[in-house]
Amino acid sequence: MTNLAIKMESRETGPLDALGAVLKKNIESIPIDDFRMALNSHLKQLKLLNHDGDWAHPKLEEIENQIVPQTIVHEVFTSLLDEMIRLMYRNQYLLPLFNNFNQADLTKTIEHFNKDSDWVMAHLMSYALLMENLTKAQYNDWRILEVCHEVWIKEQIASDIRKHMKWFDKLKMDGIKKPIDSFIRFHKTGKVDKNFFRMGMPLNVLMAVAKDMTLGNKGNAKAGWFLAKQNTYQNHVSVTNGQYAQISPDGKALEIIMPNQPHWIDFYLSWNLAFCAHFHRFPWVMIKLLVPQVTNYQDKPHEFLYNRIMALYTTLNYTYFMRADDMNQYDNLLNWQDPILLKLWNDNNSDAIKSYIDRYKKAK
Repeated sequence: MTNLAIKMESRETGPLDALGAVLKKNIESIPIDDFRMALNSHLKQLKLLNHDGDWAHPKLEEIENQIVPQTIVHEVFTSLLDEMIRLMYRNQYLLPLFNNFNQADLTKTIEHFNKDSDWVMAHLMSYALLMENLTKAQYNDWRILEVCHEVWIKEQIASDIRKHMKWFDKLKMDGIKKPIDSFIRFHKTGKVDKNFFRMGMPLNVLMAVAKDMTLGNKGNAKAGWFLAKQNTYQNHVSVTNGQYAQISPDGKALEIIMPNQPHWIDFYLSWNLAFCAHFHRFPWVMIKLLVPQVTNYQDKPHEFLYNRIMALYTTLNYTYFMRADDMNQYDNLLNWQDPILLKLWNDNNSDAIKSYIDRYKKAK
């Protein structure tokens, strides 16, 4: 069973807990073999398993039990869901959103989960488990990241994946491949460029800001523009003596140092989740931001971007391999866009800028 330490925290329950109760009920009603088959399907979609069920690299076979638990029971998935919800409630910029929710605001989302719930929940929660376990494996051993990178580059060429990508997709993939290459190089050499990703992060945010503007999500675009400005080099120098990146003391991660952590990360997550909410299949797109290996950053905020970038790279490969394999019918089956939810999140993030400024002043 996946080792998830669930810490119970005293708080009032709300609509998010109601949604969680619906999801757990659905999970427990699904035959466990459906989760096993879904996990297998996701691994094949990621090209980490071939069509015969063999691992794409011996190194992956060595850690098979870390990626796919030997014992798969419903509690594996309900515990993972509980932990994701708990960590969302720790985010100071998501709390006002949850407090403004009423039951009606989540009615459409709950209806979607109840419709074809077996198929949806088996695939969604197995995808979340895979994202959590693979990101954790890459964190614990950078050579797993290197192996996945090698497999995915090879398969991207074989699938001619770029012809299935739009201009935004190509910018996104190219923008993430570069830090992944750097992660591997830093681990191999032990040498880190102290200014690594100092421009990459704000540029990454601004790409999404431009997309939000074209979609009419001006409140979230405003929040993204604000976040990008907070993450400029000038702000870093004053709080980090110019040291932007370094290998963590245990050698596992690359620490990327930002001013006002973890407040910046909390706000960034709320902004990015709102950006994801415009996609048809937004629960799948959000998973990379919700798994504990990414969101449990309070004790090690400097490692957040390392985990977040690895999870994003996995997500991009999964998404574009799906397109290359002509699996786009899933997008038509899962049109979950919800204008009410999107507006609430846009307004929340626009209003949160003042809260961030107040917290930043106190932190200084």
